[in-house]
Amino acid sequence: MKKILALLLTLCLCVAVLAGCGGKSGDKGTPSGNEGGTTVAGETYDAGNVQVLVPKGWMAIPQVDVFAEEEGATDPNVISVCKDAKSDFDLLSKPFVRIDYYGPDTEMMGGLEDWYEDVQELDPIVCGPYTWTGFTTTDYGLMAILIAEDGAHQFQASIYLETEGGTISLEDKDVLAILASVKPSANAE
Repeated sequence: MKKILALLLTLCLCVAVLAGCGGKSGDKGTPSGNEGGTTVAGETYDAGNVQVLVPKGWMAIPQVDVFAEEEGATDPNVISVCKDAKSDFDLLSKPFVRIDYYGPDTEMMGGLEDWYEDVQELDPIVCGPYTWTGFTTTDYGLMAILIAEDGAHQFQASIYLETEGGTISLEDKDVLAILASVKPSANAE
């Protein structure tokens, strides 16, 4: 009986260790988004300097840091959350939300709308602790570019609304929960 109990405890420990090996996700399975009074189930993903809710059915896809000396290093300031994704390549065909973090020592460039054509200003979107301002464009398919600030921390959300693999909208509860959940990581630089 003691051997069976020891085997079961070892098996539980192995499962717990393997569950923690899926990237830099924290709070797995924790409902984190509560936008519009409905809870959106998912997990929090921490890229290093920014964290965000990844709703159930979505996938966190870190951005490779091309300037890092370490091969395969990810950018701690960028995370994409892709709807119905099964691999990183789904960013090429499915709708997603990309969050870029700009810390206190980084000044965001103004005039983003000047980089795009067919710009339509959006009414501000109040979501969680943030007021997101921005515009839509059709330069690369229908997308929205939104900006929010949290004191000295600044965020840009690039939301690819319509792709060949599906659509999302700025009214979707998952999208709103993602925007509401964005925050600097505890160790944000």
